[in-house]
Amino acid sequence: MDEPRPPFKLVPKKPVLPAPENNLPPQSTPLIGRKREVQAACARLRLPEVRLLTLTGPGGVGKTRLALRIAEDLAGEFADGARFVALAPISDPELVVPTMARALGVREAGGRPLLERLKDHLGNKRLLVLLDNLEQVAEAAPAVVELLAACPGLKVLATSRERLRLSAEHEYPVEPLEVPDPDRLPGAEVLSRYEAVALFLERARAAKPDFLLDEENAAAVAGICLRLDGLPLAIKLAAARVKVLPPRAMLGRLHQRLEVLVGGARDAPGRQQTLRRTLEWSHQLLSEPERRLFRRLGVFAGGCTLEAAEAVCGMSGGPEGEVLEGLEGLVDKSLLRGEEGAGGEPRFSMLETIREYAAERLAACGEEESVRARHATFFAALGARAEPGFFGHEKETWGPQLEAERDNLRAALAWAAQHDPELMLRLASALLVSRFWGTPHIAEGRAWLEHALAAAGIDTPAPLRVKALGAASLAASVQGEVERGAALAREAVELAEQRGDQAGHMWGLLMLSFAERYRGDHEAAFVHAEAAVAQARALDEGDLPPFLLGFLLSRLGQGAYDRGDWSRAEAVLEEALGRCRRVGDSWGIGVNLGKLAAVAQARGDDARAAVLYSESLLGSWWSEDNELGTVEILTGLARLAAANGQPEGAVRLLAAAEATQERVGLTLPPDLRAKNEQSVAAVRVALGDETFAAAWSAGGDLSLDRAVAEARAVAADVGRAAEAEPDTRRSDPAGGLSPRESEVLGLVAQGMTSAQVAQRLHVSPRTVNAHLNSIYGKLGVSSRSAATRFAVEHGFA
Repeated sequence: MDEPRPPFKLVPKKPVLPAPENNLPPQSTPLIGRKREVQAACARLRLPEVRLLTLTGPGGVGKTRLALRIAEDLAGEFADGARFVALAPISDPELVVPTMARALGVREAGGRPLLERLKDHLGNKRLLVLLDNLEQVAEAAPAVVELLAACPGLKVLATSRERLRLSAEHEYPVEPLEVPDPDRLPGAEVLSRYEAVALFLERARAAKPDFLLDEENAAAVAGICLRLDGLPLAIKLAAARVKVLPPRAMLGRLHQRLEVLVGGARDAPGRQQTLRRTLEWSHQLLSEPERRLFRRLGVFAGGCTLEAAEAVCGMSGGPEGEVLEGLEGLVDKSLLRGEEGAGGEPRFSMLETIREYAAERLAACGEEESVRARHATFFAALGARAEPGFFGHEKETWGPQLEAERDNLRAALAWAAQHDPELMLRLASALLVSRFWGTPHIAEGRAWLEHALAAAGIDTPAPLRVKALGAASLAASVQGEVERGAALAREAVELAEQRGDQAGHMWGLLMLSFAERYRGDHEAAFVHAEAAVAQARALDEGDLPPFLLGFLLSRLGQGAYDRGDWSRAEAVLEEALGRCRRVGDSWGIGVNLGKLAAVAQARGDDARAAVLYSESLLGSWWSEDNELGTVEILTGLARLAAANGQPEGAVRLLAAAEATQERVGLTLPPDLRAKNEQSVAAVRVALGDETFAAAWSAGGDLSLDRAVAEARAVAADVGRAAEAEPDTRRSDPAGGLSPRESEVLGLVAQGMTSAQVAQRLHVSPRTVNAHLNSIYGKLGVSSRSAATRFAVEHGFA
């Protein structure tokens, strides 16, 4: 029998609290990215001491969209919810309080001030108020502070293109969306995870549903996002045009961003329907002095220092500190970014979209030519000041400083090319001589310089033209255009002789010696270097550029080495090294140590060579756009490794050196190329094709810093092996012949003519004849047949 059921009871339902009210406008599109920013801003607003948080940033960076998401996430944490107050439609600060009152449901009544009624209404409410676009009515901001003081449960989230300058304010700068590194673009799948790219894709698919990111258009999409500085508004406007402009075509038109980025959504605020309107909105809020400074700053490419801004943008006779005050104002208004630059000095920069607008304003007001002339003059003077500093202790200061100005220097050169060829020549030659156009950029530096030489013509002051001709000769030679390099150097020497320019004459001889080495004529190279050194020693050193004699000695030492005169080479290179140490020229120290290592290697002193090679790679000079000197050291060390039982290490270093050459467009002198080819052939035999190919591939993939690290390790291993097993190779061959002379004698004994020997050794017939004359003198013979007989008897043939 069933037990009786208990009587049915009605259980009262717990009351459900109504959701806090809010009037936040619904969003029709998702917020792309910004996860970090949302979390950080919410965390700030949860702090008891943060009552007013202002999201600042340039127009189009997405402040409103981000603020709405923050308010949505926090609304449930406020008992009375969140309210949105749109201030963009008003421009009179007196209308701010009425607009807030209307949004919060407070009506005007009686004679009490509306602000007081608003205080009463808010009272002890726990409420978050979002004040959107406060910048154009910022004078009303003190009323917000009054409300905060009277209403302890109130918090305000504001958006503004400039900070409000209130004591209660906490600022949160909103940065553009994350963009990929243009030098290391990933595949399409990874690329789509970058915030800027993801936004482009979302908006592009809204306009063209079948739009896909693939390997063909990925680089163009990344380029668009980069050119648009990651600005959300600009990216949305661009993506909306993919129906008619595929990414590659669009990227090609973005040199005029403001013309392309139009046609925004009809339901967007008017100021956000084109990028130009957004920028005009910000520009209208500036004072006249701020507008003048803003447009003049448009000439700077990649930003500027305070010194540059004062020199280029300041008013003649203007009050001290005027430019600095203006810069601070533009930073506060999010039209300029301030950061710490080289040496701890302040640096200021614009997003490129903003800079394009500033440059437009500059052109429209008629100041462009005068401001660009001041810009070019400033950077030409900067280049001249920097040049001597690159050859001493100040390089650590000047290197980063000029690197930061690379785009400004290009802009100055481009303007001078059209308006002041002599200034262009002065700047281009100073930059090339100072090694600013390091080997990765030497083609660009040479192009500027050759253009300047042609534009300036022969009426240029002789010392300036001689300097430029020599610098262009050097660049041509290392790029493999040896005849052009020699011709430019000869022109420099002849012009210096005609005008009595002694320093220029030595400079020209130095470059002619360098060019002859690259032509394979070591005898001529030595003669020119020796003449230049003799001329320099006859003068007071105070009359010479501080770095010139050190350069000349290094070239002479190399010339003596190339001729096989090890004792002379060592003595001269030691002197050059001492001079570099005294002035703190890290590049010269490293290069001369490498040359001394090569001398020790040629003499058969492998242990000393290993130590010198390792010492030459200390510090960071080799990473500062000095690939040419580094390549010679890497290949010398590779040959040393090959001769000491380390064929695999030798292959990796030779491959790394060749990859570096190809990357930066360098060539090596013919005798050095021949030595490297011989080493490659020898280690291929030692390792076998399969092992050789694997080692070569691995070496070719090494970055320069990894290659240098391996080179140091190889040098240490070779040094230990050489000390354990002293080299038994002949360092003083019979008759006192140098290794090069022994090589020449052996080839002659095989029946080769001087021309054939020259071709085999990649030297000129004149150099071969000079070696033969030296051989005859040392052996006490007077004919080729007698020398051949000596060679056979002593095992040279």
